[in-house]
Formats: sequence, C-alpha cells, structure tokens
Amino acid sequence: MAITLAYPWLALGVAWFVDAVLLTRPDYRAVEAQFARRVEMVEDHALVLDELGATLSQALSAASVRWRPDDAAEARVSELVKVDAGRRAEICIPVSEQPRYVVDVDGLTGGRRILSGDVTLVSAVALVAARRIDAIRLAQERYTQQLREREIAQLATEAELRALRAQLNPHFLFNALTTIGYLVEEAPDRAVDTLVRLTTLLRAVLKSEGEFTTLGRELEMIDAYLAIELARFEQRLRVRVDVPAECREIRVPALLIQPLVENAVKHGIASTRSGGELTISARLDGAESSRTLRVTVADAANDDPSRHRRRPGWKRGVGLSNVERRLDCHYGSAASLTIRPHDLDGTVVEVAIPAPAPAAAFERNAG
Repeated sequence: MAITLAYPWLALGVAWFVDAVLLTRPDYRAVEAQFARRVEMVEDHALVLDELGATLSQALSAASVRWRPDDAAEARVSELVKVDAGRRAEICIPVSEQPRYVVDVDGLTGGRRILSGDVTLVSAVALVAARRIDAIRLAQERYTQQLREREIAQLATEAELRALRAQLNPHFLFNALTTIGYLVEEAPDRAVDTLVRLTTLLRAVLKSEGEFTTLGRELEMIDAYLAIELARFEQRLRVRVDVPAECREIRVPALLIQPLVENAVKHGIASTRSGGELTISARLDGAESSRTLRVTVADAANDDPSRHRRRPGWKRGVGLSNVERRLDCHYGSAASLTIRPHDLDGTVVEVAIPAPAPAAAFERNAG
C-alpha cells in the first residue's frame, strides 16, 4: 500500500534524475519563461532571433544554432519543428507576415538527442519569438506611418506658407500703388514714406526665415502693412496695438496674424463708409510651464447704418483656412482659432497657441 502511494513521487524523481542528471535536460517551463522575459523588451527582430539561438543552444546542448530568412517556410503551428534522426532540427518561426525565418539546430553534444519534450520546448519558444517579432513589426509600421504623416503635414505646411508669402492680395498692391501715385502729386513726403513701408512689407512677406518667427517680428510686418492702409483710408481707419513686451518674444508660426489683420481691414473697415477701429492685442495665460498666448484681432465699426452685424460662422477665406490648418499641424488640439461678433458691430478673431518658452531660447537652440 505504501509503495502504491509513493509510486507517483518515485516516478517524478526518477524522471527528474534521468532528465537533469543523466541526459542533462533543463526545466522546460523555466527555460520558456526566462526566454519570454528576455525578449519582452527587445526592439529588433534580429536580436530576438539571436536570443532564441542562444536559448536553444544551451537547452539542447547544440554546438550550432543559426537562423536565416526563408519566405518559403510554412508557418503551420502543428509542424514548426522538423527533426532529422534526433540529431538535428529545422524550426520555423511562425510570424504572421513575410519575411519568415528558420532556425537550424545541429551538432548536439554528449550523445544528446532531440526527444518529444525537446520538441515541445522548441515549439513553445518559437511561438514566443514569433509573437514578439510580430509586435516589433507592428510598432515599427506605426512609427513609420507616423513619420510619413508628419512629413506629409510638414510639406503641406511649407507649401501653404509659400503660398501665403506669394499670395499678397493683388488688389492690395494695386490700391497701394494707386495711393502712392496720388501722394506723389499731393504729398511727396508721405509718398516716399508709404513706398518705404511697401518695400519693407514685401521684403518681410517674401523673406525666407523658416516656418517660425517671433510675434514681435510679425507685428513689425503688420505695422508696415497698416501704414500703407492708413495712407489709403486716412481718417476712416484707426489702429490700436496692445501687445506687452513679454508677448513679443513668443515664437509663433510666420504669417499667422497678418492674414487676420488683412481680413479685418478688407471685410471690416473697408466695407463701410465711415470706417472703424482695428485693435490688435495679446496676453499670456496660465502658469510658466503651460502658458498660452492669446492674440486678438478685432474690428469695430463707427456708427454706420450701412454696416450689418456678422455672426460666427461667416465664410472663411483662403487666409483663415490656411491659418487654421497650420495651427492644427503645429499644435493639434492645443491651439484654437475662434470668431465671434464684436459688441460694437464688428468681428473678433482670437488665436490661442501654447507658449512654453520665449523665442530667445528657441533661437539659441537653433543656432
């Protein structure tokens, strides 16, 4: 009776002695678990296969374990391991897509032979390797796709910026030149000043200084633009700029604010007989580590019955659409452009973008 009860334990002990001592076979479960832990953080398929080779070489006492690409290999889980005379084996790594790989095991030492338990171990670690390689490939595909999308977005943004630099409204140029021609006759000094301003504006618009500038430089270009419009509209246009010095150092996409100002003059001020006031203001909100720059461009009409209040959702032109797309490309959901009616019968446009650091730091890094 005692022998009957003890038999299962005796059988396990004998099996362990034969495997571990006589045949020097490892603990298969421990080998599989250790291999899975080692390849869990590996990010290259070749390193996974190298680790698999090292694991099998030690577990099977094999002098030669090599892996190779083989797209003709069939990834059937039921036939992953092909054993030749118990002395060598060919192992298919069942990855989901090509290229597939085969591991060749040869040169077993010490009279070692590949038995059914070894085949079970080899199949298990081959599956672990395949799943890890599939995961690495998927991560690399996602990363490559993200890079491709980012590159496409970058190219689109650069193209739109070039378009903005090249699209200076022909009507504006015509009106500016007409104004200069008029001033040459009536006020030569003002004509020279307006011509200088036009030259400054064209140079600033066409100058290639990258995708970003500072809010201060953007305002300098806008100042040149508005000086020309003031010469044209005279008393019909009043301008107020309220931008603190700390805001002027913030890094912003080039030609971000100028289209908004041009839009306000064209659709807000020029559309009325009595004109109105254009206000450009900016402020910083939030803590130092998560600041937001808010730039507002507002046009308010004089008391003019010919002017009608506009509602949010009024048709966006090419300039505003470009601004929105560039904001989305550079900042995603962290930036916004909002349009609302002005209390004094006009329109208010506000741009909000992250402002983590002053432009001086950016320029130092870029240099």
